[in-house]
Amino acid sequence: MESELNFVRERRHGIAVKGSFLIDAAGRIGVYIASDCDRQGQCDSCAVTVVSGIENLSEATPSEREQLSEARRKKGERLACQARITGSGAISVMTQENKKEEKSAEELRAEAFKKDFTALPLEKKMERLLELEMIAFGDTVSYVLNAPYTVGEKVMDIFARYGFQKDEAERDAKSPKTEPASANDSAKPEAEPKKTKAKPRSRVPKQPESE
Repeated sequence: MESELNFVRERRHGIAVKGSFLIDAAGRIGVYIASDCDRQGQCDSCAVTVVSGIENLSEATPSEREQLSEARRKKGERLACQARITGSGAISVMTQENKKEEKSAEELRAEAFKKDFTALPLEKKMERLLELEMIAFGDTVSYVLNAPYTVGEKVMDIFARYGFQKDEAERDAKSPKTEPASANDSAKPEAEPKKTKAKPRSRVPKQPESE
């Protein structure tokens, strides 16, 4: 059984499943309601005012009676984490002002999926994972088929880089290699110039002086 749910401030409306908490039903149609106590009913951060259709919600829980005064309850205030949808009539809700920004539709879908996935038995989890694998594979194949030029350009770029590297390697192999001077050669001392022996001068004998 379903109920029509309308959020006045956000101008969002949708169908809510009977038995779901008000906070979960809000999230499924894109309205984020904060809960500082992690939905334990220990604070009033998720308090909302039910404008009409309060008879389609469950009775106030002990947590609601503790967190919300009688005056607030008479005004139609309920804790969204405690109030369940029990009827099939329309429900109009006014959220509090200046609360946290609404989450995007993708974030809300991800949170809902995470919660539903956690509640699944192991076999169902495996089936769901296989379904997601097939969806991801199908998306990949679709991308390759729909973008042949992009893929082709990437392949040609890879081949071009490979050919350039191969040409460089062949050029390096053909060019003559000069062997670097060894450390022993640089350490050899320079050859000393040969010394030539000076020839002895010949002495001429002195002649006796004539008287």
